[in-house]
Amino acid sequence: MTGPDDSASASTKHKIDSLSPFSLYNQEGPGQAITHIKLRSDNYEEWNRSMRWSLKSRRKFGFCDGSIEKPTDDFLLGQWEVVHCTIVQWIMNSIDPSIRDSVSDTEDARLLWSELEDQYAVVDGAKIHHLKTQLNEC
Repeated sequence: MTGPDDSASASTKHKIDSLSPFSLYNQEGPGQAITHIKLRSDNYEEWNRSMRWSLKSRRKFGFCDGSIEKPTDDFLLGQWEVVHCTIVQWIMNSIDPSIRDSVSDTEDARLLWSELEDQYAVVDGAKIHHLKTQLNEC
């Protein structure tokens, strides 16, 4: 027989703290644009910085860098999936339509983040050398 405290503890057990990365506020839907910067083929660094700040401010960047792992608990797994899908949509919403097709099949936030970095982050050896030279002159 269950007492009145049992139902209260069960509902508390399945409550997500508002500071948890598994929580979303009402205005944080999948159709939302979380940055005004759209990723194009030539602005990855600017886009990446803006997206990282936006996701970190919402405690969600761990879905992209892999530090927030998929939980095994059924309730948390359901919450994780909702947030994960929302993050994938936020990323897709921030990609210019002209290049969106290059990643449209990717449904995993971590893989999507990594794929975009692989495709659009540019390592410019000459620029790095120039910056190191400037630093040495300081």
